[in-house]
Amino acid sequence: MSLLFLPLLSACALVSDADLAARMDLDGDGAERPDDCDDDDATVGLPTEWLVDEDGDGYGGTGTRTACASEGQVASVGGDCDDSNPSAYPGATETCDGVDEDCDGATDEDVTPTWCIDADEDGYGSEASTRSDCAQPSGFVANADDCDDTRADLNSTTPWYADADEDGYGDAASTTASCAQPAGYVASSDDCDDTRGDVSPGDVETCDVDDTDEDCDGLSDDDERDRAVELVPGR
Repeated sequence: MSLLFLPLLSACALVSDADLAARMDLDGDGAERPDDCDDDDATVGLPTEWLVDEDGDGYGGTGTRTACASEGQVASVGGDCDDSNPSAYPGATETCDGVDEDCDGATDEDVTPTWCIDADEDGYGSEASTRSDCAQPSGFVANADDCDDTRADLNSTTPWYADADEDGYGDAASTTASCAQPAGYVASSDDCDDTRGDVSPGDVETCDVDDTDEDCDGLSDDDERDRAVELVPGR
């Protein structure tokens, strides 16, 4: 009977202790399976103690747990002041919302906006009166672009028109925006010829050989109505 078992025994190769140890620790870091956190990476060994990071922002709170890093919700850096809020951690950007996002113990520091009064309600404010608040106060705006807060027609977007002939009327095709009136510009855009100082809405229509519309009403002196006005005796 013993002769019958000899082939079977010879077919089962014995595993040496060294070979078994190598199979249990493939990366050779001294941490055996199944305890090794990553048996393909020699730099990763047994589970260690970490700070609990419940909100996954990379910063732990005060709680600890022994785990592999790959298990998640753990961090090596602490200081999280609210581990239920992923937007709150050391170094986070502080916003104006009543929350201490950067975990420095202060709330809304250096981020509270300044609002400027808008007395003429044109959407442009004046630094004559300001308030600091997270919410916009009634009657205040976020800019200080008004140069005259008593006039709604004067602000940083007020249009001015070039008055090249200095007749007090500007050219609608040549404009700029400014709170204060720039030199060489006027508020009116009604000049029909900004190269002639005798042509503007304030001038008198005359009968001339050039058939000019001196008063910029769209009617030149060959129009019967304008001609009748000019030919009235004593005018």
